[in-house]
Parts: sequence; structure tokens; C-alpha cells
Amino acid sequence: MSKNMLDKKKVVWLAHGYGHHGDLMYFSPLLRGYINKFPNTRVFVEPHMIERNDKALPLDPCLRVKTLQLRKPSESGDYGRVLDLPSPSLCYHLLKSSPDLLVLFDFSRVTWLGAFTARLLPNCRVLLLVESDPKFRGVHHQGIQLAVRKLIARQADALLTNNHHGEAYLTQTLGADRERIIARPYLTSQPGRAWMPADDRGWEAPTARPVEFLFMNSINHRKGVDYMIRAIGALDPERRKAMHLRIVGDGPQRPEVERLTDELNLRETIEFVGSVPYGRIADYYRTADVFVAPTLRDYRSLTGFEALSFAMPILMSCYDGAHEEVVDIEKNGVIFDPRNTPDFAAKFAWFIDNRARLPEMRRVSMEINQKFTVEHAVDNLAFASEQALSRHQRHVPASRAIDNAM
Repeated sequence: MSKNMLDKKKVVWLAHGYGHHGDLMYFSPLLRGYINKFPNTRVFVEPHMIERNDKALPLDPCLRVKTLQLRKPSESGDYGRVLDLPSPSLCYHLLKSSPDLLVLFDFSRVTWLGAFTARLLPNCRVLLLVESDPKFRGVHHQGIQLAVRKLIARQADALLTNNHHGEAYLTQTLGADRERIIARPYLTSQPGRAWMPADDRGWEAPTARPVEFLFMNSINHRKGVDYMIRAIGALDPERRKAMHLRIVGDGPQRPEVERLTDELNLRETIEFVGSVPYGRIADYYRTADVFVAPTLRDYRSLTGFEALSFAMPILMSCYDGAHEEVVDIEKNGVIFDPRNTPDFAAKFAWFIDNRARLPEMRRVSMEINQKFTVEHAVDNLAFASEQALSRHQRHVPASRAIDNAM
């Protein structure tokens, strides 16, 4: 499809939950890159997001969503359960916009309403973005939820997913057409992209100082911070002296994990920084040697990709849906089970004992990162968009599609 044709295509992005707390964060560079390729793009957002984000982005504050907390996250590490109820006015705004392409994210109620409204627009194509397999969230859908997911996936003109887990979910669980599925990374976070070195000059093994470990995330039960602290407490005194952990983030579990730190006499080893704006997190990645992700459950955490953008070695939980994407075992990091304290402690010890190899691991992380740059993600989004726009076949009638999905 020629650039002149792409310039004319009207595109609407529709999702509930870009970034975090109204800040687009890692979505901002992705959107800027995408808009360079599809300049006639609008992004439907909730009104409170307008003030917190780049005024140059084509944000349309027409989305209204009421969120109900059905179940709070539990101490076992689950996500909890919320119900997002989009206003029916969304249908009006979509029909009025009459896009050539509607870009939808995963399977929220906003996606449900957007997908079914798109069926009223005969010339509208749908690109469905599916981050990964929801099993990493501890979710297994059934009944009407599964039926609706099957219907949306089978009716999408193209589906883009980050990895083979997402591809398997779309084909094996939802029965989507394999020929419409594109398995390429589209969601990444690269706060250090302006810093990224051209080579490895200046990388030195921390042989004359403690190894600097970094945790960068929310402090709640699901993120496994208490398991990480217990693992450090299980190390022998000499290894504890040979390391330092900086915890950047905040959350409801912070008082509890600080008390645990005191109980285990680890204040000299562990430092709590608190919450840091997205624009400043690069400062902490730059000064760390190893990134730690001890999550008990994560769909596909983007912090691992942030660590890659700083060419960092990575100590990653097997419960993070991104672990196979970012870690090449014992080449740029290791994978562990945070619930197994001896194993977790042994992995900390492995990095301390192999500190001379950290520059070599950085080189591997730099190579892996090339697949997850913002430019690469934008190219994948653009390719999938063109694939969706190129489909000429009309949608299957709704009645037949529903029968097939049940």
C-alpha cells in the first residue's frame, strides 16, 4: 500500500488502560512513531488523560468508562477482578468517525463494544492487539466471556500478538484463523533509548564494589518483593556484603516489606527509594548492574524490556509472561521460581559469584534488545495495520459467527 494511500486512511485506536494512572508512558513514543506512518490517526481516551500527556498527540477525550472493583488483588498474587463499563456514547463517536481501521486492545468491555460497533461500518477493518496468553494473569475464561472472545478474534481482519504464547492462545483456545495472526512484538518500553550506547565501552565488572541489583515496579503481593527480601536474607553474610539492592517503587505492601527488612537486619543491603516518575526511571537503570523481577504473576511485564534497553543482565521470575523473550539463560540472565527461597537465593549468589561476566551479559542483552526497540515495534504495528486494511472479504454475518463461537 503506497504512502499516499496510508496518509488518507482514517485510523482510530481504542483501549481502556493505556500506560498507568492516565499517563501514556511507553505508549507515547509508540503512538508518535505510528502517527508518522498513519497521520490520520485518532486515539480515543478518557478526559482525565488529556492534561497528563503530550498535547501534540491526537487524543480524543470521548471515552467514558465506569470501573467497578469486584474483587481486590489477593495475597496469593492474583490480579483481582474489575468490571469496566464503557458508555454507549462510544458507539456514536465511532460511527461519526467512520474509521477505515479500528485498532483494539485485548478483550476488555471497551473492545467488546468497539468490535460490535465496527460491524455497523461496512468499510471498517479491525486490527486486534493481544498482548499474550492470559494464563500468565491466572485467568481461564469460560462461558459467555470465552464465546465473546472467540467471536471477536475470529472476526478481526488481522491479529497482532507479541509472542508464541499469544499465538497459541489465539489459535488453540479462540480458534482464530492462523493466516490472520502476526506474532511480532508490538509493545515495549524503552526509557533509556536516548542513552543506549553504540558499543560496550565503559562497561566494567563490579569487582571492587558490591553488585548493584535493581527492582523497579509496584510494591504489592503480586510483585513478590517479600520473597525477594527473604531470598537475600538466606544468603551467607559474605555474599550479602557483596551486593546492594535498590527498590524503586511504592505500593500497599511497602510498610510490610520494610518491617521484614528490619526483622532480617538487611537495612545495609536494601534501600527503598519510593515512587519515581516514568521520565526519571532511566537514572536508576543507568547505575545498576543487574535487574531483578520476582513477580508471582505478570501478563507480560514491560520492566524486563526497559532493562534490556539499558543492556542489563536480568534475574527474572518464571511467572512473568515475558521471561522467554528477554532472558537467554546464563547468557544474559537466569530464570527462577520466587516461591522457592533456596533457588532464588542461589540465583542471587550466581550473579555475585559471576560478576566478572556481567559486561559479557550486557552485550547479549544489547543484542536481544534490537528486537524490542520502539522503531521495531512501530514497524510491526504498521505492518499489521496494512494487513488488516488489505483484507477485502466482508465480515461473516453476525448470526453465523455467534453460532461458530459457541
